[in-house]
Amino acid sequence: MIKTLLTGIIVTICIGSISYILLLKFGDPTLSWNTYINTTYGFTLRYPRGLELTATPINVEQARLVYDEFCKTHEGCG
Repeated sequence: MIKTLLTGIIVTICIGSISYILLLKFGDPTLSWNTYINTTYGFTLRYPRGLELTATPINVEQARLVYDEFCKTHEGCG
């Protein structure tokens, strides 16, 4: 399942022959996320607060189930 983040909305207000376009931003819901940095392989990974990264090997299906369950109660997952 692919999830997208809504970060803003465009509102058009028409008064007579003049129209105003407003962009209302909601902000980045991932702004408060933590960042994991791997200097060995040169990558970073942002993850929601409250989600614990572990070195315990689990299969992809188990990891997806844990992540989906976590995302039901935390904003910004995708």
